Amino acid sequence: MHTYGRLFLFSIISLLAGSAVGQSAFWSQTNGPSGGRSELLIDSRGDIFDAKRDFLRSTDGGISWKNLTPDFFEGYPDGWAASINNDLFLLVGYTLYRSQDYGESWIAVLQNIPPCSLYASNTGPLYLVDPREGGFMWRSTDRGVTWSDLTPKLPAPKPFTFFSITPIGKLISFSFEDSVIYLSADNGDSWQARPTLPFRISCFSMQSTFNGDLYCLRATASTATDDYNGVTIRSTDNGVTWDSINKGIDLIVTQNDVLIEAVSMDSFQLSTDYGSSWHAITIPDARQLINTYFVTDQKGNIYWSGYDRVCKYNTTTGMEEEISLPVGDINTLLVDRTGMLYAQGTTSFSTSSDHGNTWSTLIGNVDSMYAGNFQILTLDSSGGIIGTFNTSLSENSRVCRTTDKGKSWYTIHEGFPVGPFTSFYPRLLTTPNGNIFLLTSESPALLRSSDLGKSWVADTLGLPAAPLTEITSGPDGILYIASGQNIFRSTNNGDSWEFVINILDPFLFKNIVTNSSISSLAATSKGEVYAGTTHDGVIVSSDQGLNWHVANEGLDSALITALFAAPNGDIFGLSYGGSLQSGIIYRPFGGSRWYNANDGLRSFYDVTAIAFGPDGTAYLGTLGRGVWIGKGIVNAVPLGSFEQSRPTLNVSANPVITDASITYSLPSDSYARLELCDAIGRTLVTLASGWQDAGEHSLNTELNMLWNGMYFLRLSSASKTITQKLIINR
Repeated sequence: MHTYGRLFLFSIISLLAGSAVGQSAFWSQTNGPSGGRSELLIDSRGDIFDAKRDFLRSTDGGISWKNLTPDFFEGYPDGWAASINNDLFLLVGYTLYRSQDYGESWIAVLQNIPPCSLYASNTGPLYLVDPREGGFMWRSTDRGVTWSDLTPKLPAPKPFTFFSITPIGKLISFSFEDSVIYLSADNGDSWQARPTLPFRISCFSMQSTFNGDLYCLRATASTATDDYNGVTIRSTDNGVTWDSINKGIDLIVTQNDVLIEAVSMDSFQLSTDYGSSWHAITIPDARQLINTYFVTDQKGNIYWSGYDRVCKYNTTTGMEEEISLPVGDINTLLVDRTGMLYAQGTTSFSTSSDHGNTWSTLIGNVDSMYAGNFQILTLDSSGGIIGTFNTSLSENSRVCRTTDKGKSWYTIHEGFPVGPFTSFYPRLLTTPNGNIFLLTSESPALLRSSDLGKSWVADTLGLPAAPLTEITSGPDGILYIASGQNIFRSTNNGDSWEFVINILDPFLFKNIVTNSSISSLAATSKGEVYAGTTHDGVIVSSDQGLNWHVANEGLDSALITALFAAPNGDIFGLSYGGSLQSGIIYRPFGGSRWYNANDGLRSFYDVTAIAFGPDGTAYLGTLGRGVWIGKGIVNAVPLGSFEQSRPTLNVSANPVITDASITYSLPSDSYARLELCDAIGRTLVTLASGWQDAGEHSLNTELNMLWNGMYFLRLSSASKTITQKLIINR
């Protein structure tokens, strides 16, 4: 089906060449699904900022978010802080940026900064600190405009391995080497040593309450009479003496002196009496603490990062709340025959019927708490969806099927000739004749079902015992499997397999990398088979896998992590390691060169999946940035293809008086849309839309509501877009 083509290629080339025609970036972000990895910052007025992937702001407690990502920002800031007057600071690369309008605009205030950390004091000053030996400390008291060097005043000669600022502006540093805490009450101009204990101790975090108490997290030394392994110790006399108060893995102090201590991945404790007593809070498994990253707002409410979400604990009501981010982690994408888009995240399974504008999150009936852990999805011959499903690394995987667009799932692997498989990353393939193939790391490694999963047989005749890593099938039904450096094929539906090539063949590659292996396989609708490698780029076969040749023109990286075939014969891939072509690569059908296809993406390293809709739309799944869509629906003849059967569109009795009798034909099964447009091409009404069978279709429509004049019918299908003039004359 010709859903991409010449227009798409020209779009990519013009983007690469910096065309002056004013064309916008090809990729743009959709509205979800929600979720995503997060690192949070809350300023003194209560605005929440997220900067894990993009720079987001919420002014309503996380209910809604605004994307304020500046051009210089590519996620993962090297440092960030909110000052007492709510200036925002971002340390990106070697430059410090400041925003005085809550992230709406930014200016560079300091450049060429050595690697360091950024801190903001509640009393006003900013600090840039490198705690290593030979490091430095800089201070600014004028919102980052000018800086003074405090390095000569640091405690010597030991480097400090931990640094923090108390709520009342006191500076704290700690050195593992001499087990001494250093305090500064004058913004770093002078320091006082406070030996922590009469024996050696490690301190992984230092906090202070507004009343001046000091808390050292995870003291790890002990004596014959006291055991301080993995506990929080407290000092009420500026570090002179200490006592043990509790155990934990992280500690923060809220604005109202509530102590919060993470105990495990699914629980934390609160103390409102400076650690004398504690109240345990248990978190549901699906919202486990990630990196125990806590922040609090001015009311003392607690926020932390969870899988694909942000969670909040309301200290007033004692209730846990969930906060969704506008982007999420996407592991697998799929588009069915109706154009429904499916996105599988770490703990979510979502669908969109409008190209990603709105999303619905679905939880199936198979172990609902793990319903999002599908490793890969595929369509079966009956329009259902099949996914491999994994509960955890240590538990058995399974194959599941849904026939109601993901609302409910049922297991279909009871007929395996071996026990339930435990592969964490199995592979699924459905062939044009309806067979389902499952590739696992168990033995036998290849299983086939011809009855939608009711029964399974092993298909390993001729295959090696070594792990099988990739499987694909062309439109002619020939199957291809990768195992290490070898490719095998089957021309009899998997009943037997034959060896076709080893990529270490010296006649294929001039400079062979001995540890290279096949990383991906993809077969296009035009009968070409592509194999990506870990060190030697891409090879391709145009004769059903019998002969292969290198296809690396335009590539500057030989590491190919994935390949994806578009419906029209074009090929996309993910390549990393090169200076020019890293990220998404694109090779049109009939062409010989690869092109960069990253335009519009903020970071191509986040791309995890590519899927194509029946109308030619391309989608990207990413980590932390949700789903992206290729702008426009391209229905053009592919570059280098020959003239094929075209759709037809006719109107009987034209000019039309009242009713229009419309007939149209499609050369192949495809997505089709029939629209009635005005004289300048604006759509007035969509008469038909959806997946349709090849052949002739007809419909009658009343046009009494339209004025006399000229109109157009527009038929968009997988092979071509055509128009037909329609005249109304009463």
